[in-house]
Amino acid sequence: MIYFDCFQGASADMLCGALMDSASCSRIEDSLNAFRGTKITVHREKSRINGISGTKVSFKLEGNKAPADFEGIKNFVESSSLEKETIKKVIDTYSEIFRAEAAVHGIKLQQVKLHELSVPRKIAEISAFHILTQGQEIFFSMPLLGCGTAETAHGRIPIPSPATAEILKGVGVSFTQSEKEMVTPSAAALLKVSGRSARPDMLVSEIGYGIGKSSILRVFIGEKALYSQAGCITEIEFNIDDMTPEDIAFFTEKISLSAVDFWITPVVMKKSRPGHLITILADEKNLEAVQNIIFENTTTAGIRLKNTGRSVLKRETVDYKTSLGACRIKKYILPSGKVRIKPEYDDLKQLAGKNNISIEQAREKITTEFNKK
Repeated sequence: MIYFDCFQGASADMLCGALMDSASCSRIEDSLNAFRGTKITVHREKSRINGISGTKVSFKLEGNKAPADFEGIKNFVESSSLEKETIKKVIDTYSEIFRAEAAVHGIKLQQVKLHELSVPRKIAEISAFHILTQGQEIFFSMPLLGCGTAETAHGRIPIPSPATAEILKGVGVSFTQSEKEMVTPSAAALLKVSGRSARPDMLVSEIGYGIGKSSILRVFIGEKALYSQAGCITEIEFNIDDMTPEDIAFFTEKISLSAVDFWITPVVMKKSRPGHLITILADEKNLEAVQNIIFENTTTAGIRLKNTGRSVLKRETVDYKTSLGACRIKKYILPSGKVRIKPEYDDLKQLAGKNNISIEQAREKITTEFNKK
């Protein structure tokens, strides 16, 4: 699993530099010498920006000159000895770039000519990224885009460049006040084709930094976490000493529909009165609804709110056909990778009654059958 933290923007060479800054992705030359009649040299050097050390890379490809049109680049890449999956990813990346350029200029894709992005070193750069990330699940932070204008061979154009903006349609972005091109078209295409904008839950094993002309990009490499930091949850507490058991039971039925969980603890309140401490967990989207239920259905005049973090196991619910009948089963993945299961109580209750056995017997039979499958 790979996560690119594009906190200062992104370019193709920065993406590759960050990957090559890590130990597991340091070698690339042998894999890149796959284009017939060419010799690829990868130059890397340690550099520092804002006190952070990282790797700056550049690619030099000698020999055959790559064409500037889509079909020419496609044929050039397909004639290489790169792995099929890498060839497909490289062509998909260029397809995204050509599509964007055609849309911006109002011409057909076949009419687009890429000059800077079609030079051999750029093809090597894009190929290197896909070689280094092969077989990995890729995530990236929300791309940051600059503002203002830039002078080009076509004249003055807006920032972000029209091609970058077109490529990033459908991707969440954040606009900054920085008057420079922060995400290049090639980087935008690489990220869009290869991954998705999200922050994953992962166990980080390596961190690398890629250095650009005046900015830096970070990469996290690791494995998918078997548990996740599920964000903040609100813990609600209040005391009551003047509600009947019937009224409390009615309230718990109402709150169970909106709360994540709740529990009631017997307590002794002031003046030695017996009472109840009611604790409720609510997520952000249901917090207001939960508070309304509390005030409408209890005698409390105030509640205590506390935001707290939590970690939760990866889980899923599956429908399983047993010899007793259909039963929903919750599967939890432990940090060790082992799976723990729990048959749904309501289904157990129904199946136990239907088969004239105890709930414990139903649970044992269903668990045994599930573990044997």
